[in-house]
This record gives sequence, C-alpha cells and structure tokens, in this order.
Amino acid sequence: MNESNNQSIASHTIIEELPSSRQTSYSNTDLDDFTIDDIDDDDDIDDDYFVSIDEVQHIIQTFGSNDCSTISIDYFDSRRYEIMYEIMNIERQFEELKNILYEDSVLLIDRKLISIQNEEALEYQNELKKLYDEMKIDLEVAKHRRLIELQALEKSTESELLSLDQTLENDKFHLYISMREDIENKIHELETLKIKTQLCQNILQEVLPSEQQAQQLQAISTSKKRFDYSEPIKKTIKKRRFNGAKKTIERDNLAIFYQLSDIHIIEDWTVIQTSLQQSSNILEESDNNNDGGEKSDNCDDNFNHNNR
Repeated sequence: MNESNNQSIASHTIIEELPSSRQTSYSNTDLDDFTIDDIDDDDDIDDDYFVSIDEVQHIIQTFGSNDCSTISIDYFDSRRYEIMYEIMNIERQFEELKNILYEDSVLLIDRKLISIQNEEALEYQNELKKLYDEMKIDLEVAKHRRLIELQALEKSTESELLSLDQTLENDKFHLYISMREDIENKIHELETLKIKTQLCQNILQEVLPSEQQAQQLQAISTSKKRFDYSEPIKKTIKKRRFNGAKKTIERDNLAIFYQLSDIHIIEDWTVIQTSLQQSSNILEESDNNNDGGEKSDNCDDNFNHNNR
C-alpha cells in the first residue's frame, strides 16, 4: 500500500510538474501581444500538443492488446488528468486567439473608418471619383439642356411676336377693305340719289312748263301771305320727318331731296303728282272765282296734308 501511495504521489508530482513547465513556457510568451502575423510562432507549441494527442491515441489503440496487469489504475488517472489539462489549455488558447482576432478586426475597421473620414481609403477614393465623374456628366447635360430650353423659349417668343404682327396686319387690311367698301357704297348711293334727283327734276320740268311753275310759285307765295298759320304746320312737318325714319330736306316749296329707296320715291312721286293736279285746280278756281278764298284755303290744307 505504501508503494502504491508513493507511486500515486510521484505521478501527481509529474502531472503538476508538466503543466507548470508548460505554463511557465506560455507565461514567458506575451499572449497579449499576439497578432495575426504571430500565429506562425505558435507552431512549435502546437507540435507538442499533437505529440501528446498521438500518445493518447497510442494508449487507446494498445489498450486491451497487452497485459494490463503491469499497468496500474493510477497511471491511467494521471494520463486522464494530463489530457484534460491539455484540452483545457487548448481551449484557453483558442479563446485568447479568438479575442485577439476580434480585437485585430476591430482595429482594422477603426483604421478603415479613420481613413474614410480623412478621405484616404482606396475604396472611398474610387467611389468618390465615380461620383465626381457622374457629377461632371450631369453638369454637362444640364448645360446643354439649358441652352436647348433657352433656344426653344426664344423661338416660341419670336413665333408669338410674328403671329401678333401678322394678325395686326391682317386686321388692318380687313378694316381698310371694310371702310373702303362702306365709303364706296355711300358714294354709289349718293350718285344714285343724284341721278334720281336729276330725273325727278327733268320730269318736273317736262310735266310743268316754266310759266306754270312761275304761276304756281306766285300762288304759293300769295297763299303764304294770306295764311300765316300754315307756317307752324310746316315746321311741325319738318320736325316729324327729321325725327322719324324718313329724312327729308326742304330747299324750296317744290324741291325735296330724298334719301330713300326706289319704291318710296315712286310713292312720293305719285303723291307729288296728285298734289300738283290739286294745286293746278286750285289755281284755275282762284282765277275764275275771286271769292273762292275759302276753297283755296281748303285746297292748301289738302296740299299740306298730302305733303305730310
């Protein structure tokens, strides 16, 4: 029993010595200063781990093939503790490497951010160059578009001004033509009226000779001298004719200038003929009968009524 206890103590001391020696070897290396480039320096340590793993595999393979009486349980316990310690040490190193990689990645990201803020990163410079190129292209397009729009605006203003000038000239031309036609129509009407008045004058001269006209004028003058109340009646007739649709101008008691159509002139001409016949009858009766003042007055009233 004492021998077995001594062997177990010796095995524990061996187990304690192995990790302490390896721990000192790991403590000598500064793990906090590891970087991605220092991973190759740990290859020797990994080789030791692989050797221990190979030993464990060899023990597992040879287990049961040889006589197990020579191997004690304490030996297997010591080997189990040793393997567990190695596994824990590997896991610890893995965590340390993972933390180092994380810190390095964070540092790289920070450096990239700082370089981007300082406009020194290649990726940022390339994208910025693309943006500047696109901006130049957009500026050129905007300049050409502005010129095209200005030209279109100038053309539209010129076309509007030209259309306004053409409409003004066209309106002037139409106004000139309309005024000319109106004036020509008025001149034509005046000429026709002149011709009609000349015809009426000729007809009057043919119907009534000059002696009868003189006698008629004398009779009318005597009637005016006799009857002064006929003058306001003539004035009222003039007012009615000037205020009405028919416009007449009386020059003498025999001549009337009309501005009417042919039908109205013919109607007035018939009235004039009847009035002349009545006036001739009145003159004959006045010559035959000196006492026919009353009859002459009635005839003058009829004559004035027909003239209305």
